[in-house]
Amino acid sequence: MPGASINLRKILSEELDTEKLHANFLMSLLELQKVERGSIWVKSQNGYLCIEAAGSQSEKIKGITIPADRPSIVGWVIENGKMTVSRPDQDARHFKDVEAQFDVKSTLILCFPLLLRDGTVYGAVQIIDTSTGGKRINLDEHYLHTLQEIVDIGSMALSNSLLHADQIRENLKLKQTIEAMR
Repeated sequence: MPGASINLRKILSEELDTEKLHANFLMSLLELQKVERGSIWVKSQNGYLCIEAAGSQSEKIKGITIPADRPSIVGWVIENGKMTVSRPDQDARHFKDVEAQFDVKSTLILCFPLLLRDGTVYGAVQIIDTSTGGKRINLDEHYLHTLQEIVDIGSMALSNSLLHADQIRENLKLKQTIEAMR
Protein backbone atom coordinates (compact mmCIF):
# COMPACT_ATOMS: atom_id res chain seq x y z
CA MET A 1 0.00 0.00 0.00
CA PRO A 2 2.94 2.51 0.40
CA GLY A 3 3.25 3.39 -3.32
CA ALA A 4 -0.50 3.72 -3.64
CA SER A 5 -0.69 6.00 -0.59
CA ILE A 6 1.85 8.40 -2.11
CA ASN A 7 -0.20 8.54 -5.32
CA LEU A 8 -3.42 9.00 -3.33
CA ARG A 9 -1.87 11.80 -1.26
CA LYS A 10 -0.93 13.60 -4.49
CA ILE A 11 -4.43 13.11 -5.96
CA LEU A 12 -6.17 14.38 -2.83
CA SER A 13 -3.93 17.36 -2.21
CA GLU A 14 -3.36 18.71 -5.71
CA GLU A 15 -6.58 18.22 -7.69
CA LEU A 16 -9.25 20.93 -7.45
CA ASP A 17 -11.39 19.90 -10.41
CA THR A 18 -14.30 18.04 -8.81
CA GLU A 19 -14.92 15.56 -11.62
CA LYS A 20 -11.23 14.67 -11.98
CA LEU A 21 -10.89 14.29 -8.22
CA HIS A 22 -13.91 11.94 -8.08
CA ALA A 23 -12.54 9.80 -10.93
CA ASN A 24 -8.97 9.71 -9.59
CA PHE A 25 -10.08 8.95 -6.03
CA LEU A 26 -12.34 6.12 -7.17
CA MET A 27 -9.65 4.61 -9.42
CA SER A 28 -7.12 4.74 -6.54
CA LEU A 29 -9.51 2.83 -4.28
CA LEU A 30 -10.13 0.24 -6.97
CA GLU A 31 -6.37 -0.19 -7.46
CA LEU A 32 -5.88 -0.64 -3.71
CA GLN A 33 -8.45 -3.44 -3.68
CA LYS A 34 -7.39 -4.84 -7.08
CA VAL A 35 -10.90 -4.67 -8.60
CA GLU A 36 -12.24 -2.97 -11.71
CA ARG A 37 -15.71 -1.68 -10.79
CA GLY A 38 -16.84 1.01 -8.39
CA SER A 39 -19.00 4.08 -8.00
CA ILE A 40 -19.51 7.26 -5.98
CA TRP A 41 -23.02 8.26 -4.91
CA VAL A 42 -24.44 11.38 -3.26
CA LYS A 43 -27.70 11.97 -1.49
CA SER A 44 -30.10 13.92 -3.72
CA GLN A 45 -33.69 15.18 -3.49
CA ASN A 46 -35.13 12.02 -5.02
CA GLY A 47 -32.74 9.43 -3.63
CA TYR A 48 -29.11 8.57 -4.33
CA LEU A 49 -27.38 9.87 -7.46
CA CYS A 50 -24.35 8.18 -9.01
CA ILE A 51 -21.87 10.96 -9.80
CA GLU A 52 -18.92 8.76 -10.78
CA ALA A 53 -18.49 5.18 -11.96
CA ALA A 54 -15.59 3.09 -13.16
CA GLY A 55 -15.30 -0.28 -14.80
CA SER A 56 -17.14 -2.20 -17.46
CA GLN A 57 -20.52 -0.71 -18.33
CA SER A 58 -19.94 2.24 -15.97
CA GLU A 59 -21.62 4.54 -18.50
CA LYS A 60 -24.89 2.77 -17.63
CA ILE A 61 -24.51 3.64 -13.93
CA LYS A 62 -23.21 7.22 -13.90
CA GLY A 63 -26.10 9.66 -13.68
CA ILE A 64 -28.77 7.26 -12.46
CA THR A 65 -30.71 7.83 -9.26
CA ILE A 66 -31.79 5.06 -6.94
CA PRO A 67 -35.12 6.11 -5.41
CA ALA A 68 -34.92 6.72 -1.65
CA ASP A 69 -37.91 4.45 -1.06
CA ARG A 70 -36.21 1.42 -2.68
CA PRO A 71 -33.78 -0.80 -0.75
CA SER A 72 -30.16 -0.28 -1.76
CA ILE A 73 -26.73 -0.85 -0.26
CA VAL A 74 -25.80 2.75 -1.07
CA GLY A 75 -28.94 4.07 0.63
CA TRP A 76 -28.34 1.90 3.69
CA VAL A 77 -24.75 3.14 4.06
CA ILE A 78 -25.74 6.79 3.60
CA GLU A 79 -28.64 6.57 6.04
CA ASN A 80 -26.74 4.54 8.68
CA GLY A 81 -23.31 6.16 8.23
CA LYS A 82 -21.55 2.80 8.42
CA MET A 83 -19.39 0.73 6.10
CA THR A 84 -20.88 -2.55 4.93
CA VAL A 85 -19.76 -5.67 3.11
CA SER A 86 -22.42 -7.24 0.93
CA ARG A 87 -22.87 -10.35 -1.18
CA PRO A 88 -25.46 -8.95 -3.63
CA ASP A 89 -26.99 -12.32 -4.48
CA GLN A 90 -27.82 -12.81 -0.77
CA ASP A 91 -28.53 -9.23 0.34
CA ALA A 92 -32.07 -7.79 0.20
CA ARG A 93 -30.54 -4.28 0.24
CA HIS A 94 -28.98 -4.79 -3.22
CA PHE A 95 -30.81 -2.70 -5.85
CA LYS A 96 -30.72 -5.33 -8.59
CA ASP A 97 -32.31 -3.06 -11.24
CA VAL A 98 -28.95 -1.29 -11.73
CA GLU A 99 -27.21 -4.47 -12.87
CA ALA A 100 -30.16 -6.07 -14.65
CA GLN A 101 -28.70 -5.42 -18.13
CA PHE A 102 -25.06 -6.14 -17.15
CA ASP A 103 -23.29 -9.20 -18.49
CA VAL A 104 -21.04 -9.36 -15.42
CA LYS A 105 -22.73 -9.01 -12.03
CA SER A 106 -21.29 -7.91 -8.69
CA THR A 107 -20.23 -10.74 -6.40
CA LEU A 108 -18.99 -8.69 -3.43
CA ILE A 109 -19.53 -5.02 -2.59
CA LEU A 110 -17.70 -2.86 -0.06
CA CYS A 111 -19.51 0.39 0.55
CA PHE A 112 -18.15 3.24 2.68
CA PRO A 113 -19.91 6.44 3.79
CA LEU A 114 -18.56 9.80 2.61
CA LEU A 115 -18.53 12.39 5.40
CA LEU A 116 -18.44 16.17 5.65
CA ARG A 117 -16.22 17.80 8.28
CA ASP A 118 -19.10 17.92 10.75
CA GLY A 119 -19.67 14.17 10.41
CA THR A 120 -22.74 14.47 8.18
CA VAL A 121 -22.93 11.68 5.60
CA TYR A 122 -23.35 13.16 2.12
CA GLY A 123 -22.65 10.12 -0.02
CA ALA A 124 -21.07 6.70 -0.39
CA VAL A 125 -18.35 4.99 -2.38
CA GLN A 126 -18.72 1.41 -3.59
CA ILE A 127 -15.83 -0.91 -4.36
CA ILE A 128 -17.15 -3.85 -6.35
CA ASP A 129 -15.65 -7.27 -6.98
CA THR A 130 -17.01 -9.10 -10.04
CA SER A 131 -14.71 -12.14 -9.81
CA THR A 132 -16.21 -15.57 -9.22
CA GLY A 133 -16.84 -15.88 -5.51
CA GLY A 134 -15.77 -12.28 -4.86
CA LYS A 135 -12.28 -13.28 -3.76
CA ARG A 136 -10.24 -10.23 -4.87
CA ILE A 137 -11.36 -7.77 -2.19
CA ASN A 138 -9.22 -7.82 0.93
CA LEU A 139 -11.56 -8.27 3.93
CA ASP A 140 -8.84 -8.33 6.58
CA GLU A 141 -10.13 -6.26 9.53
CA HIS A 142 -6.94 -4.17 9.82
CA TYR A 143 -6.88 -3.53 6.07
CA LEU A 144 -10.57 -2.46 6.08
CA HIS A 145 -9.89 -0.11 9.00
CA THR A 146 -7.01 1.47 7.07
CA LEU A 147 -9.16 1.69 3.95
CA GLN A 148 -11.93 3.40 5.98
CA GLU A 149 -9.37 6.00 7.11
CA ILE A 150 -8.31 6.58 3.50
CA VAL A 151 -11.95 6.96 2.45
CA ASP A 152 -12.55 9.42 5.33
CA ILE A 153 -9.62 11.57 4.20
CA GLY A 154 -10.74 11.31 0.59
CA SER A 155 -14.30 12.26 1.45
CA MET A 156 -13.01 15.47 3.08
CA ALA A 157 -11.08 16.28 -0.10
CA LEU A 158 -14.18 15.53 -2.19
CA SER A 159 -16.39 17.74 -0.03
CA ASN A 160 -13.76 20.51 -0.14
CA SER A 161 -13.69 20.29 -3.93
CA LEU A 162 -17.49 20.57 -4.02
CA LEU A 163 -17.31 23.66 -1.77
CA HIS A 164 -14.58 25.10 -4.01
CA ALA A 165 -16.73 24.53 -7.10
CA ASP A 166 -19.69 26.24 -5.36
CA GLN A 167 -17.48 29.24 -4.53
CA ILE A 168 -16.33 29.51 -8.13
CA ARG A 169 -19.96 29.45 -9.35
CA GLU A 170 -20.95 32.06 -6.76
CA ASN A 171 -18.03 34.30 -7.72
CA LEU A 172 -18.98 34.00 -11.38
CA LYS A 173 -22.58 34.97 -10.60
CA LEU A 174 -21.39 38.00 -8.61
CA LYS A 175 -19.09 39.04 -11.47
CA GLN A 176 -21.96 38.76 -13.95
CA THR A 177 -24.22 40.80 -11.67
CA ILE A 178 -21.59 43.52 -11.32
CA GLU A 179 -21.00 43.56 -15.10
CA ALA A 180 -24.75 43.87 -15.69
CA MET A 181 -24.90 46.88 -13.34
CA ARG A 182 -22.23 48.81 -15.28
